[in-house]
Amino acid sequence: MQEKYCLGVPSDITIFRKLVENGSYIDKTMYLRRMLRGDHCYMLYLPHGWGKTLTYSMLKELFEGNKELFRDLDIYTWYDFEPHPVIYLDFRRLNVSETFDAFIDSFWNLIYEEVADYGFEPDTSDPQLLLTEAMYEKQYKTGQRAVILIDNYDSPLYRAIGKDFYEKMDRILELFYDSLKNFTGRFLLMTGVTKYLIRTLLGTGLYVNHL
Repeated sequence: MQEKYCLGVPSDITIFRKLVENGSYIDKTMYLRRMLRGDHCYMLYLPHGWGKTLTYSMLKELFEGNKELFRDLDIYTWYDFEPHPVIYLDFRRLNVSETFDAFIDSFWNLIYEEVADYGFEPDTSDPQLLLTEAMYEKQYKTGQRAVILIDNYDSPLYRAIGKDFYEKMDRILELFYDSLKNFTGRFLLMTGVTKYLIRTLLGTGLYVNHL
């Protein structure tokens, strides 16, 4: 029988820090030069398993200035690792299994968690306005422009197909993404599987690079 060999590279870990600490990350940071040059907004809509969430996780560590995680990687020699406040949102966590109100509550809480440790007291119940307040609060407290990372942007929609509140939720998300046209931070990345957002983003004025 022919003996099979395995490199031992995990296929189920999408957290950059875990991969680096286990010594099994294959360096692809040289491809980030284009994304990190200047101030841009990017949308990644690739199939499952193409490394979107891993890239998202890596950029979070990068923008938070965790330089030592990148010591043996290409990016270590050319990026400045200046820390920026990061708003990190994974839309798989949004509740779309119950009611519209439950969805709104989970949406608000997801954003609020990103600034709760700043002693921030929001004065709005609107997730769209809360994101803007959260971004400016982090920028004010740190003196640096914020980074917004939205993973699985289309997850609520395909999970809520057939729900009686689908159209209301769709409208809320459309308004939320439309509000990003006012983004003034350092970097914005959205990742997902479908091209749902194209119809929303085409009219926002965002510079969107489809990678």
